[in-house]
Amino acid sequence: MFGNKRDKQENPSPRAVTPASSSSNGIGTLIGASARLVGDLFFAGQLRIDGRLEGTIRAEGDGESRLVVSEQAEVVGDIEVPIAIINGSVTGNVRATKQLIVQEHGRIAGEVAYRSLEIAAGGRIQGSMNELSEAALNKPALAVEDQNRRKGKPVVTPPPADEPKSEGWN
Repeated sequence: MFGNKRDKQENPSPRAVTPASSSSNGIGTLIGASARLVGDLFFAGQLRIDGRLEGTIRAEGDGESRLVVSEQAEVVGDIEVPIAIINGSVTGNVRATKQLIVQEHGRIAGEVAYRSLEIAAGGRIQGSMNELSEAALNKPALAVEDQNRRKGKPVVTPPPADEPKSEGWN
């Protein structure tokens, strides 16, 4: 009788807690606002960038990966993901095989390829825009050889099968 009300408030009944999974709206990887990364980034699941990244961003895995570029973020490099939500600055090509959302503060300077596109008032794309066909979805955006040429890296081409391989200096 006395104290029951207080006991109930101090010790509430237990509730079921479901952990957030990376497939729900939880962020699996976060690049913080004070971070600056240089290099290519491969991820699966959810990636949010609040800082600066210079390099290629590519999603791997089940085709449900999502990239979020926040308002204060800056990406300099190409992006290839199923779902991209851009509210910051991207200088480079963007390929979104499922959905591209450019939010109010989003800015993209480069070639854009998308399956579904949504641009909020204030969002900007400076460059060419192409809707991806079913056939285009099955091709990788850039062949490795083409990527290396663009970056100025040496391209190694194997000799034709019918020519003998050199055994040293001639």
